[in-house]
Amino acid sequence: MNRDVEEAASQFVQRASEAGRSGRLGDFDALVALNAEMGHRIPEWLISLITTIPLCGLEVDWQANDLDGSIEWADANGIRSESIECYPGLAILERGFINIGCDSCGSGDSYFIPTDRGDDPPVFQVYHDVSDQAVARNRQNFVRIRQNAAVQSNS
Repeated sequence: MNRDVEEAASQFVQRASEAGRSGRLGDFDALVALNAEMGHRIPEWLISLITTIPLCGLEVDWQANDLDGSIEWADANGIRSESIECYPGLAILERGFINIGCDSCGSGDSYFIPTDRGDDPPVFQVYHDVSDQAVARNRQNFVRIRQNAAVQSNS
C-alpha cells in the first residue's frame, strides 16, 4: 500500500476520533468475495486499506478550489450497490471505475476511483444523471483530499 495514502487515511480516522466520530474496518471476506464477483476490479491496495484502517462509514467533508462536498466511505455492501447495482456505477464499471463512497448529503453523486491509475488514484464525484458519460465534479487523489478535508462533527 502507498505509504502516503495509508498516512492520509490514518489522519482521517484520527481527526474523526477527535470530532467524536468513528468508522469501522471493512470485512475482508466480503471484499474478497465482492472482488471475485466484480472480475477482480478492486485493487489489492484498496482492500488492504479499508480492512486495516477503520474508514467504512466515516463521513468526511472536503473543500477544493470553489467546490465542496461530503463523502461517506463505503464498505463491501456500499461498493457493491454503487458499482454494480446502481447508476452511474454500473455504467462506468466497465470503464475501470469502482465506488469508494457516497455523498452523505444525499445528492446521489457518488465517489469513484479509476482502477488503472496506481495506488493513489484521483477521486471522482460522478454526477448520477448525465447519461453514460462520466462527468466528475472533483478530481483529487487521496492525499490531496486528506489535505483539504474536515471530519464532520456529531453536532
